[in-house]
Amino acid sequence: MARPSYAVRIRSRIAELEALILQMQAELDELRVAERVIERLGGDDDDETPARGQRSRTIGELIVEVLGLHGPLESKGVLELVRDRQDTTANTISTTLSRLKDSGQVLLDGRMWSLAQKEEASPDGNPKEAIEPGENEVSPVSADAPDEGVFS
Repeated sequence: MARPSYAVRIRSRIAELEALILQMQAELDELRVAERVIERLGGDDDDETPARGQRSRTIGELIVEVLGLHGPLESKGVLELVRDRQDTTANTISTTLSRLKDSGQVLLDGRMWSLAQKEEASPDGNPKEAIEPGENEVSPVSADAPDEGVFS
């Protein structure tokens, strides 16, 4: 019995793959229909994506939340706690921390990141410090201070 030529074997494999593609496309189409039906019915309770009209929190908002709950943290601590809430990378955390620092929302003191203190108005309308000076005060970072690598 003669062996089939390469061209015949190639054509045969192409036909097999095209049949698989058709089967997979049919299944994909069915899954898309099912997904639309579930969305119309209100979504899946176990779904972690935000509901329509709701936006997910930004990494910056999560960092501010983490620092507000846990106080000053090193970059690695911020990364771990943010990752508990949302998947992200060290690079994203580093970039976001730098942007939050530039916007005045967070401070970097040595290797510790903390929330910047906001001024509150006293009952007479004059600004007052959010905390009393003392052991809980975080000194602002000098603009002349070298910015160390966030994850060094």
